[in-house]
Amino acid sequence: MKTKSKYQQTPDKHRNLSTIDKKSFTGGFLPPTEQFSGYVSSALSKIREEFRSLPNIRKIASRLEGNLLRIWTFVDDYSITALKPIYKKELEIVDQFPDLIFHFNTIFDPDEDAPINAEVVYSDKCSR
Repeated sequence: MKTKSKYQQTPDKHRNLSTIDKKSFTGGFLPPTEQFSGYVSSALSKIREEFRSLPNIRKIASRLEGNLLRIWTFVDDYSITALKPIYKKELEIVDQFPDLIFHFNTIFDPDEDAPINAEVVYSDKCSR
């Protein structure tokens, strides 16, 4: 059984439930704390820093859902030589932030809008 992260907070009214029961009751996610929000900000900063060094990334969007961080990476080249470095960076990020669950998505149309309720955290149009 996976141990609970130090960034997850247990609501008082659910203190007697097991971790599995708590996750089921709250839809799979426990409410984030202020410390956890800083952890997420650090993860997003790292993603922005690492991914913008790759030539094919045009935009990155994110949405936090509990401890699940959804990331959309918009690229202009879908060749395997362009995608391999992206996937390598994704794995590095997952290893560096074990208290988050990542769901990475690669979008092959850099002009496509970010998903609803997602925040654009990087755009090459803003950085040039």
